[in-house]
Amino acid sequence: LGTLLPAPATPLQTFTFASPPASTTTPIQTQTLSLLTTIRAHLLSHSLPPTSILSTSILLRRMSDFAPVNALYASLFPFPNPPARVTISCGGEAEADITIALAVHTGLDKRGGAQREALHVQSRSYWAPANIGPYSQAVSIPLASLGGGTAGGRLVSVAGQIPLVPASMEMFDWGKGRLEGQVVLGLQHLWRIGVERGVAWWTSAVAYFAGDDGEGGMEQRVELAARAWRASHETSQEEEEDEDYEGPDVWDRRYNDRYRTYSTIPPDNNHQQDLPDRSVLTPSSSSPSVPAPPLFVAEVAELPRAAGVEWHAHLGIARVGEGSVTLREVEKDAGVVVAQVIVAGASEGATSFVQTVVVERLRADVSGGAGQGEGHGKIAAAALTELGDAAAAGEPAVAVRYVDVGVLRERQGQEQDGGVGRGLVVPCRSLWDDQGRKLAAVTVYQSVFEKRG
Repeated sequence: LGTLLPAPATPLQTFTFASPPASTTTPIQTQTLSLLTTIRAHLLSHSLPPTSILSTSILLRRMSDFAPVNALYASLFPFPNPPARVTISCGGEAEADITIALAVHTGLDKRGGAQREALHVQSRSYWAPANIGPYSQAVSIPLASLGGGTAGGRLVSVAGQIPLVPASMEMFDWGKGRLEGQVVLGLQHLWRIGVERGVAWWTSAVAYFAGDDGEGGMEQRVELAARAWRASHETSQEEEEDEDYEGPDVWDRRYNDRYRTYSTIPPDNNHQQDLPDRSVLTPSSSSPSVPAPPLFVAEVAELPRAAGVEWHAHLGIARVGEGSVTLREVEKDAGVVVAQVIVAGASEGATSFVQTVVVERLRADVSGGAGQGEGHGKIAAAALTELGDAAAAGEPAVAVRYVDVGVLRERQGQEQDGGVGRGLVVPCRSLWDDQGRKLAAVTVYQSVFEKRG
């Protein structure tokens, strides 16, 4: 793939800002204003305009603080098409009242302009929920903007999707089967946005569930999410031959039959991307042993609008050619798995993007090193050396880390320092893979390789 850029030189960076852990007696508005001042100063010191922010994640101790935080947060983005956003509450497990993580493209042209594309749903419809706050449903950037080359592929950041009925913007709550309906409706929103943006493959995803939802145990929720995720990636021969196949609109078919005559995509979209489109995968990656991208399930305290589930795809890969995406999975010792998605630039001097996910299963002895971020970094770095010249690059840049709260407590809160940091740590009441196995930690890394003449 070429030469791996060191983490500080990687154009995709995640900056994390947290209010001080001891600030719980300070009014939430005061904490938010202070945090926004720090964010503005940080962007200014790095000569980064707000348009360089592709997506944000907001972690709250209390979801009841969301309204005042949201009102002030909006002042960061006085321009059309703000970043995509995910919001969750981690309850008492949170290290701070407010944590805001910014996924930033440091190499995006200063105008944002033609390089940055966004989807902002402004009105109610039968297609997808309207944006009800200062965020876009999706923001994408060209792969070529990460370095060199003229590759036409794009990386798509999508907002967290909760199960709002699009026409009414009310939470789906139809009694028996409520949680199953919410799972498939939220996933349907993610799919429709992905299709509209031309996404052919997701790198990975997480389904957040509210811990106090009161419907079923986590094992049942994991099974619901995993089953829906796998079903959405199953493509029958008939669907492959049907040019009008509109993707896994499971919720409309099962719960919303009277709306099925409405288009599943905006009327100005003349070509609909298949999702998934396995033609973009290299032959070795499209085998039946890789049925779907990795899915993780995280139990947190609360979700926006008292939703039972929120879907978040880490990245979508869009507008790439056949055989452009390679999937690798290697099982390491002691219950550690490394999964990589490689988006290779085809032209001379092209840039390649790599997402590396280190997955660590929960062991009985969490004090024996489970969930240690520095251990994950070394594992990810070793995996990257197999792809190109990476020996001198060091550990890759962290995008997000999910950690079981028991593991986090064993580490005595070392993952977060209450100030400006790189990467986002999400404390989870429990963390699972799509096979129903408990996990200690999952770390997502983003890397860029450059071909140099």
